[in-house]
Formats: sequence, C-alpha cells, structure tokens
Amino acid sequence: MDNNNPPVYIKCKLSSLDFLSLKKNNNLSCYPVCMPDDSFSFLHEAACIEFKGKLFAAWYQNEEKELIGATPIFWTYSMDEGKTFVDKKLLVIDNTKQILYCPPVFGICDGHLYMLINEMYIEPDHIHALDLYIYDEENDTFEFLWSRPIPFKLNTNVYALDNGKLMLPGRLAELDGFPVTPAVLISDSGKIDADWRVVKVQEDGGLPDGKDYIHPEQSAIVQGNHIVMFCRTDREPKPILYISEDYGEMWSKPILYDIPVSSSKIYSGTLSSGQHYWIGNLFPHERKKLAFLYTSGKDLFFDKGFLLQDGPDEKLEGSGKQWSYPAAYEANDKLFVIYTAAVKESHTIRGAVLSVIPLKDLK
Repeated sequence: MDNNNPPVYIKCKLSSLDFLSLKKNNNLSCYPVCMPDDSFSFLHEAACIEFKGKLFAAWYQNEEKELIGATPIFWTYSMDEGKTFVDKKLLVIDNTKQILYCPPVFGICDGHLYMLINEMYIEPDHIHALDLYIYDEENDTFEFLWSRPIPFKLNTNVYALDNGKLMLPGRLAELDGFPVTPAVLISDSGKIDADWRVVKVQEDGGLPDGKDYIHPEQSAIVQGNHIVMFCRTDREPKPILYISEDYGEMWSKPILYDIPVSSSKIYSGTLSSGQHYWIGNLFPHERKKLAFLYTSGKDLFFDKGFLLQDGPDEKLEGSGKQWSYPAAYEANDKLFVIYTAAVKESHTIRGAVLSVIPLKDLK
C-alpha cells in the first residue's frame, strides 16, 4: 500500500433506519449459558451451533483477566433450545499456563460436528497453531484430530459456499505473531478435516489512511459467488467492508460502511429466508447496547432492527452493563445468538448468555 497516496474510503449509503433510536426487544427469550465461578471469572468469546437436536456452545475462560494464566476451552449443549444446559465440559487446558487457547468455532460436514480452536504460545493473541476436534456422538466427547502451524485467528463458524468449498473468515499473522491482516481460510475439497489455504483479503494490516488495523475481526454475508465481509476497525466508529465476486478469491479495497459501531466484534450472516442480519455494539454507547439489524429483502439495506440488550437485564440475575462478542446460528426456525455478558457491574467478571429470536418475528 502506498501511504503517500492512499485510496480514499468509499461510503456505502444505508437506508433510513435510525440506529440510535432502536429499542430493546423485551419479548425475546434469554438464558444463561455459563456464569462466572470461583475458578474462572472471565469469559470472552463464545460460539454456538445446532447438531442433531443439541444446541452446542463453546468458549474460552480465564481465572481473572483475559488471556492471562490458564486459558482452557469449555463446551456444553442444550436439549431444549437453550433453556437449560448440561454441566460444562473441559475440552483442553495447559496447566503449565504456557499454551493459551482461543476462540472456539464450529462447523458441520458430512454428518459430523467439528470444533476448531487457536493455540497461542509466545504471547496472548500471538497465534501458534490451528487445532481441529471432531464430536464423538457415542461417547459424547470431542476427539482431537490434528494441529497445524497456521497463524490464523478464528472469528466465525464455517461458511459453506455454493461452489462446494468452505470458508473461514479471520485474521492472519506471521507464525507466533499478532494477527492484523484480514484474511480467509478456504477448504477447496469442501472438507473440514482436509487442507485449508490462506487467502489474504488485503496484502497487509494497513488501512488506507496509513494507520494499522488493531483487531480486524471479520464475518460474512454470502450470496452465491458474492461475499460481503464486515470487518471491525477500532480506528473510527464504523465498520469496513470488503467485497468478493468470486467465492472469496479476490477482494475489493476497503469500504467504510455507515453503521455507527463501537469497538467490539461484529457478527453477520444470511437467514434461510434470504434476509441478512448484522449484530454489534452501537457507537457512542460502547458495549452497553447490543444491536440486531436485519433486512426486509435480499439486498444489503438494513431497514429494521432492535436491541438485544441495553444495560442491565432484569431477566438475568446479576447482569451488568456490557454485552459483546456475538455469534449466531440458525436452526428450527429460530436464530440463536450467543454473546458475552458482564456480571455485577464489573467489566472483568463475565459469562455467556443466549438470546433466541423467532424468525417469524423478522418478516
């Protein structure tokens, strides 16, 4: 990138939705997934997926602060669409506290459920390896398959593309480095347990104004060969878009999008109806307001929306003022949204909760 003559941002005009006047949807069901305990009081990123009647959730936790000390992966599942979950199960932990694990994501392929996680070794967020596990239904466990030195930080569940390939949005680094370059992994075979190759969304971690990305977390809206990637940037209160017209092989220059977003993870996707959704924190409220935006049709005009959370939730005992790091999965005519919840007015005591959105309400 030529910083002496950087390209300008292109603004995408959204519809007339007044984002800052959105109200909380109090009709949604909301359930605790994992609350802090004496051993692990900090939970940061979680993921969810439905598989053969079970709603799975997984996350990483810390004893007190993010990515300091033991950083294990836990998982659980619900048989009643999130109302109750079985006791959390430990997937992996390094008791020496040298290897840290984050964040889990899911994928389904050929009738099997998989979980992918990152290993960090040198420093927090410095990616050392990509690990893959497969769910053993008979023994109700996740079994280790492989670990590969791919310095790619995960952000979303696996996307299945119409060309038969698979895609994982995320960000790239040098091995054991901090990931700042937006990228995707692609499985050409369409298999999760096969080889994944890296495709850079842009050549480096630099923004058009010459500054560097901080946390370019990504998620995608996929329509055939057309992919729109939402990317977090903490440099200003708007997300960046990248667009691909060839199943993620080549990407546009960064496009500044007109949603007023605070510095946190964005999660986007497409429903079976063809409508698109976007979940994130609204600026200038930081992580107090967690918004759910959606489209009336198949275009990218977000003309409807509501708040999933807005400050303390009276339905969740002890909940605080922060809600962040959403992830979502559609199943059984519902969208299940899992996200991080600050507890007891503290930013460092966090659990995970689940909101359930009936798709009939999004017509």
